[in-house]
Amino acid sequence: MELAKCYLLVGECEKAITHATVSYHLFQKDILHELASLEILLHCYLMKQDYKKVNSIIESAFIKISAESDEFIYSKWCFLKAGVEFRMNQYKNALESLKKCNELLKDKNGWLLACNLFESICRIESGNLEWFEYRSEALKKIMLRYNKDQAGEQNKRFYLIYKILRTLHKNNYDYVQTLSDEKNNLSFLSPAGYS
Repeated sequence: MELAKCYLLVGECEKAITHATVSYHLFQKDILHELASLEILLHCYLMKQDYKKVNSIIESAFIKISAESDEFIYSKWCFLKAGVEFRMNQYKNALESLKKCNELLKDKNGWLLACNLFESICRIESGNLEWFEYRSEALKKIMLRYNKDQAGEQNKRFYLIYKILRTLHKNNYDYVQTLSDEKNNLSFLSPAGYS
């Protein structure tokens, strides 16, 4: 499985898929390793834009877990599912999946902030433009609270996303103007070669 992770990180999807598939079959009695293998496969097929495989992987994961068995892992997979739905322009479905991420909201490792920012983006994309103005200050407070005890400002990516969303709102959701205004920040968020 570690080889699969490494290949995924360097963008060698085919090799990552091969090793994650082997890992998946070797660890069928260990649910955590099995789900970790599925997550690697999910990311690989997302990068390849093979949504049929992606949806099949999500279905397989939800067959293996439930909110009762492990609420955190269940919530994490709901978050991953929301990401896939967002990528497929199914913004309202993504919002519904995010509503099932209850356990992530209790976590102290940035999940609360990630969920809230992702919800903001989904609401903007689904046409609920007033929502960001309503939640902007709360997001800022969550960010400040999260960053308070973090050495090295680990949430710089979150801050950039928040800043871009604020500019988008200030520009009255004019994407072209926001793209121009936030060109530098967007370049920090966009790894080369990933769409």
